[in-house]
Amino acid sequence: MFTYFKSAFKNAKPQLLITLIYALIAFAVIAVVYLLANFQLAKYVQTIAIYSQFGQKPPGDAYLKVIAVLLIAAVVSLFVLAQIFIGITNVMKRAMSHEKVKFTDLFIAFKKGNYLKSVLIGLVSVAMIIVLSLLTSLLYKLFSPVSEMIMNSVQSSYADSTHLVGIAITTQSIIIIVVLLIKAIITWLLLIPVFNIMTSFVESTNDKVKTHLANGFKAMKNGQKTFFKFFIGILLLNLIIILFKTPVGYLISFNTQSLSQSVAENIIRVYTVMTIILFVVIHAIILMGIVQYYLKR
Repeated sequence: MFTYFKSAFKNAKPQLLITLIYALIAFAVIAVVYLLANFQLAKYVQTIAIYSQFGQKPPGDAYLKVIAVLLIAAVVSLFVLAQIFIGITNVMKRAMSHEKVKFTDLFIAFKKGNYLKSVLIGLVSVAMIIVLSLLTSLLYKLFSPVSEMIMNSVQSSYADSTHLVGIAITTQSIIIIVVLLIKAIITWLLLIPVFNIMTSFVESTNDKVKTHLANGFKAMKNGQKTFFKFFIGILLLNLIIILFKTPVGYLISFNTQSLSQSVAENIIRVYTVMTIILFVVIHAIILMGIVQYYLKR
């Protein structure tokens, strides 16, 4: 299950530190853009929700602002972020192939002759993200009534129990974990081909885009028939993040209620920073594993 992840670190070991530093710098740029877009989107959506809650019609430009943010995010993803991801993939691929890693390797997609191809690859990436968003939305809609029914059943069954709060939190945590695992399955089934396409591109930039697209999907099959085990490994790594965000998050939130506000805020800040670091590290490991999986196809 973790063979490819171990191989990735072993092969990149001579340049592992510099590879991770370059990757983290690129991830930081992507994170800043994402947070800015998410902040603006949340602000406009919240405005619409507040007006709707009181039965009022939102301002005429409210929906236009939401559409504008989404369009800008799509354009930036297509013309900048996809290229940065290709750069991260290139750095990892070079390290695993025992090639000299340089900071300029992050900008391979911006080079003359590569950029147009990278935009087309970015188009596929954006399309996959749109499909992912639609499937995720559908998943939450399907599970929302089921989750509500289960929680109502638990509350009515254990209404007189002194452990009601603990049982309710445990049940809710299990539901969230199940939903997030299903989301992870959908996410990586869509994103693995995207990263395969990017790896194919940095491996041979002279090939046509359709060749990279074919390689991206074909590489999932793998001649060694190890995809299932590899995929389980990805899900287990995702499970670490899910467990840290859900049960651990609930425990910290619940146990800080009796503490002073300043102490509770400091604990939550530390937990938030640890969650972000864990998220970035785990996803960097997963991406390295995907690149290694492609290279050993």
